[in-house]
Amino acid sequence: MIMRNLDQDILQLLQNDAVTPNEAANPGIALATANRHLFKLLGERKAVFRRKGRLSVYHAKGSPPQFFSIPNWVRPGTLDEFSDELVEYSPKNVTGAGIMEKERQAHH
Repeated sequence: MIMRNLDQDILQLLQNDAVTPNEAANPGIALATANRHLFKLLGERKAVFRRKGRLSVYHAKGSPPQFFSIPNWVRPGTLDEFSDELVEYSPKNVTGAGIMEKERQAHH
């Protein structure tokens, strides 16, 4: 990619598929540069931004929204089931009040 065509190259990438900033960056483009050009395309209203969980996902304006398929090994469960799975990773002798106290000490 040549610098003067970077916006056009990223826009072409967005028209093909929804991408994250990491996917827009490649060996020839730094992540910060890709982010800057994605923000520029947002400002020019040529791209649309959405959050999917913790990911920033961009796609060209007017292109059909992309859907992320859920792997077949993922099974839905209740919050209680999920909470029960996480119990083994939680420290036994830590309370919420103890965590808050440590945070206060760390920031003062």
